[in-house]
Amino acid sequence: MARIGVTKEDVFQAAESIRGEGETPSIDRVRVRLGNTGSPNTIHKHLKLWKASLPQVRQEVQELDADLAAAVAANIDKKAAAARSVAEKEAIEANRQLDLLADNNELLEAEIDTVRERNEALEIAQTAAIAEAKSFKEQIEKLEKQCGKDQAAAESARLETAEARYTVKAQIEKLAKLESDLAAALSRLDAEREAASKALKLESDKAATAVREAAVAASKVEAETRRADDALELGIKTGMRDLDTINELKKELAESRKDAREAEKSKDKTLHDALKYQSQFNAEHQRNSELQSERDGLASQVATLKEQLGADAFSHNGNSKK
Repeated sequence: MARIGVTKEDVFQAAESIRGEGETPSIDRVRVRLGNTGSPNTIHKHLKLWKASLPQVRQEVQELDADLAAAVAANIDKKAAAARSVAEKEAIEANRQLDLLADNNELLEAEIDTVRERNEALEIAQTAAIAEAKSFKEQIEKLEKQCGKDQAAAESARLETAEARYTVKAQIEKLAKLESDLAAALSRLDAEREAASKALKLESDKAATAVREAAVAASKVEAETRRADDALELGIKTGMRDLDTINELKKELAESRKDAREAEKSKDKTLHDALKYQSQFNAEHQRNSELQSERDGLASQVATLKEQLGADAFSHNGNSKK
């Protein structure tokens, strides 16, 4: 806000009060009397008006001899005129200078007032800027803390992602090894199944041969038995008592029966082996079916993981064996 200056009445009243105390009013005395306030230029301007408003005081002098008084008066008038002329010139110049200074000082004071107002506005703006800067600082500190938390969370997420990738990679490698082992086991089972099939066919052929040989031996024994019985019956009917022939027939019959029993044993052993191989083949076939189901389940899991993780994650493993 603009500063309120002293009025003419204030200066006149102060000057009268100072003159009433027997002192000569001056700018400094008037300013002190006004409470050390007021512009010296304004006080000077008002004080000048006050002095101009004062009545002229004339001093009476004692009457001297007319000639002497005239001479003195003439001399005094001459010197006074000269001094007055000089003083008037000096006073006029001084007053002009004072008026110029007063005018300039008034302009300066107006500029000072403007600058003061600007300073007050700047102080208000500075206060607001400081408050705003403080608010910004608090927001920045808050954002820095939040950024720190976000960075910590991002680092934690990165570590979790790395661990997950490591776990997935380990699972991929494990699954790849399982696929490889499963493929090798299936290949081995296929070889064993083929060998078992060949062995089963061989034993089946042996069993069939043994069955045929046993049937032939049985037929032979039956024929020899019939022949021996017929010969014995004929000998009884005819009264022949050829013991050598009978004994020979009995011997042949015993051998035939022995061969038949051996053939029967061989047939039984062959059938037993065939059944054993058949049981082994069935067990291997069941195991093969179970492994095939397990392989299909693992393959399905691998395919699901590949879809979830992306095919690129498996590029280093090559094409999986089916």
